Amino acid sequence: MRDLRVPFLASFEGLRGFAALGIFVYHFHHVRAFDALTSKAPVFFGQGWMFVDLFFVLSGWVMAHVYFAKLSHRKWSDVAGFMVARVARLYPLHVTVVLSWFIIFHVLGGDGLDSGTLSRLASQLSMTFTWGDLATRPFVAPTWSISAEFAAYLLFPVLVWAGVPATRLRAIALILGGVAGYVLLHSAFGTIHVITGMAPVRAIAGFVIGVGMWKLVGDSQTLANARILEALALVVFTGTVLTGMSPFGFLAAGILLVCAVSTDRGLIAQVLQMKAFQVLGRLSFSMYMWHWFVIVAFQNLSTSFSATEGLVVLAGTVIGVLIWLEFSVRYIEQPMGRALKSLLKHVTYKPRLQFRGMKSLNHDTDAQNSL
Repeated sequence: MRDLRVPFLASFEGLRGFAALGIFVYHFHHVRAFDALTSKAPVFFGQGWMFVDLFFVLSGWVMAHVYFAKLSHRKWSDVAGFMVARVARLYPLHVTVVLSWFIIFHVLGGDGLDSGTLSRLASQLSMTFTWGDLATRPFVAPTWSISAEFAAYLLFPVLVWAGVPATRLRAIALILGGVAGYVLLHSAFGTIHVITGMAPVRAIAGFVIGVGMWKLVGDSQTLANARILEALALVVFTGTVLTGMSPFGFLAAGILLVCAVSTDRGLIAQVLQMKAFQVLGRLSFSMYMWHWFVIVAFQNLSTSFSATEGLVVLAGTVIGVLIWLEFSVRYIEQPMGRALKSLLKHVTYKPRLQFRGMKSLNHDTDAQNSL
């Protein structure tokens, strides 16, 4: 059996942490008490939702990086292993967060429970609540992307089996297809910030761009190229801010950034490998899933903060939440994920013999993809 281990990309871990923290802070624009603060940074608090699309691109790259070679063998057992890993990674924390919200706000909060509410709960738990006619309003707003991204995971083995990411020419076609998906959303809705029934189109568009970029530049990436791409990412980002804040400009800057740091070299890559960003990366999925509770709690404030006060309160809140996230990762996300993965492996396929040294294949590297 060939050793299919792939290297852990520390820069991607840091990038995930940065993006998750960015989404957390961005959502404070929903809290009126922080208006004085959020008005000071209109670009960030106006376009911060683009961090989610950065996740989609990053996820596509990581899935191709980790699973392309394995799924290319076209064995059903490999597809089963891929889906088991995906479900085990997403589902335990997703269910815990949704049920916690349901209990706190619908049961303890005294809201009436009817068939419509229970139907919504069922759709949330099945992770199909952004899929076209199955779409329902999520209880925990950020979880829409988990449902949308899961649709991309279902598509990925099909793309690999069909040989779509196998050549650079096809990779270019894949990237253009992803761009077309974003253009379609913008044409239909006037924005690409779509979180309802067409959300899977958004997730798949970003995901396939990531897969395509992995094939197009991943194999030939050098330190010199990484530095050029870092510079281009900064230029495109700055130009976008100065010329009108187009979401497509931010998307392009994000794609260039993912490509640039994929070597784990370069200035930005070195920053993302710092201990603080690595810790944020480890906590990023829990941060993304739990932070909405804090946002909603703050929405009930009747007071208003000055910009300085808001910054202090926001920083203190983030620090406090990080403590809870450590508990979430240690005692919910990781152990429940391992337990579910073991159970699903037993049910779906027979475990294979494993050579020494292969244990790390999907422990760290595979964890880099999820929101």
